[in-house]
Amino acid sequence: MRSYYELAGQLGINTEHNQLYSPGKLRIENRKLVFMEENQAVVFWGIDLKDLEKPDPMVYQANNESEMVWQSVLFRLDYQNVALANRLGPWSMIVK
Repeated sequence: MRSYYELAGQLGINTEHNQLYSPGKLRIENRKLVFMEENQAVVFWGIDLKDLEKPDPMVYQANNESEMVWQSVLFRLDYQNVALANRLGPWSMIVK
C-alpha cells in the first residue's frame, strides 16, 4: 500500500472521480482498512487488516450501508489495477 501511495497517490486518477484517502483519513471498517471512496460515497474499497504486510494485497469493496458487506474484487492494490477500476466504475470488478 505504501508503494502505491508513493507511486500514484498524487496523480489525478485518484482524485478526478473516486477519491483515494490521504493517509490521515484512512479508517477501519469490519477488519478492512478503507483507502478509497466512490465519488458519490456509494462504494468504498479496503484491504483486509491481515494482508497489510503483503506486497500486493487483495482489494475488497462494500456498499455504503449501515453494515458494510465486503466482497473481493478482481484486482490487487497496484497502480494499473486501481487505475482501471477508477475508469470502469465501482461495479465492473466484483467477484461473486
